[in-house]
Amino acid sequence: MVFFVVITSVLLQGTVIARVAHWLKLIEPNAPATTSATTLTEKMIERVQEVELKATSRSINKRILDLHLPADIRLVLIERAGQQIIPSGSTTLLAGDRVLLTMEEAADRQRGELLLNSADQVR
Repeated sequence: MVFFVVITSVLLQGTVIARVAHWLKLIEPNAPATTSATTLTEKMIERVQEVELKATSRSINKRILDLHLPADIRLVLIERAGQQIIPSGSTTLLAGDRVLLTMEEAADRQRGELLLNSADQVR
């Protein structure tokens, strides 16, 4: 008998408490979801660059490893045909890829573009 009383009590409380709280306006409206868990600082933004690979780029159809990029350049993310790819050394770059890269020095904003899209190798 006690079992049925406990189960009935739980079921009633579980369904009634939420309705009563809503009726008494004790429930806050849902807060909007945050768009990002991380806030990038200005220094971080300065070190990040996005490059879209052109069909004439020296990087097309090459593995990242074969590009011999300077040690301070890191390819972080590739967007290809609406999908995001986390690159590794064996990832082959294709025309139209949008590459997110970071570099140690933020001084030269065109460096990543030159490294990935030039016809000749630039260091």
